[in-house]
Amino acid sequence: MLSELLAPALRWLTWSGVAVSMLLGVMTLSRESEAPKPMSKERELLIQRTRAELEPDPLTPHPSQTLPKALASARDLIDSGQIEAGVRDLETLRAKNPLATEPLIELGTIKLVAQAKPKEALSLWIHALAINPEHRDLMRQVMRLFVKTDLRAGRHFFDRLKVPASMTGVLDYCRGSLLLAEGEAQEAVAYLERAVLDDADSYLAWHALARVRDRLNEGKQAYEGFEEARKRLETVIQRRQVAGEPIENLTSLWSEIQFDAVESLLRHGLLPEAYELLIRLAERLPNDPRVTSLIDNVRDRFAG
Repeated sequence: MLSELLAPALRWLTWSGVAVSMLLGVMTLSRESEAPKPMSKERELLIQRTRAELEPDPLTPHPSQTLPKALASARDLIDSGQIEAGVRDLETLRAKNPLATEPLIELGTIKLVAQAKPKEALSLWIHALAINPEHRDLMRQVMRLFVKTDLRAGRHFFDRLKVPASMTGVLDYCRGSLLLAEGEAQEAVAYLERAVLDDADSYLAWHALARVRDRLNEGKQAYEGFEEARKRLETVIQRRQVAGEPIENLTSLWSEIQFDAVESLLRHGLLPEAYELLIRLAERLPNDPRVTSLIDNVRDRFAG
């Protein structure tokens, strides 16, 4: 009789214990999922580089005085490995500041680099570009992401994009770059020839135009374009150094332009020009094995 009376209570205690165990398990899993996950150095550097390429954005006003502080706090979470928590804070910041581009840009950066979700990143950056159509660096990043994900959609997007007069040079650069990526070098020429007239982005446009000339087997014109890109970029680097601004991304681009020029000269059999450029490069990059290898290549071709 007593056992029959106690049975319901025992069953309740048993199920309570199971429920408590399940709850504790869920809490443990939740804590584990929130635990910081160390980010690879390569991914961390890529996030920092993407941020640097999209900053500063002086044309977008801060609708909230707390935005910079809150954005910095979300970034700190992300940089410490708490990506999901940082993303939640960015989403909250985005909801509270619907006219601010910074949360959208940062979310796009994290979606692209840390979470490997390029389509979501593209959608966020396009939204930010709609808010501030004069964000030159953002427009270029949108173009580059289209190159990586969907060239046809990228051409359709930029063909329909309406921009202020101050942005026509950047738009021409983006259209020409997309055509170049699709292998339509001849069609890209007209856009890039207009884009080089835009002083603010001329080194990028000259670099792209030089690559187009190289693709069209116009070796000497390609080299002239690479040289023009180098000179204009060096002017920008010097100006930023004087202003105390970071130049790491620009010096990386400087090296890229130089190596593109050398490879173009070699493809077109312009060995004296290639050798002269490599000697200058060896002075600037004395420990770069690529320079030594290319110099040996040219000497072998001279000897042959």
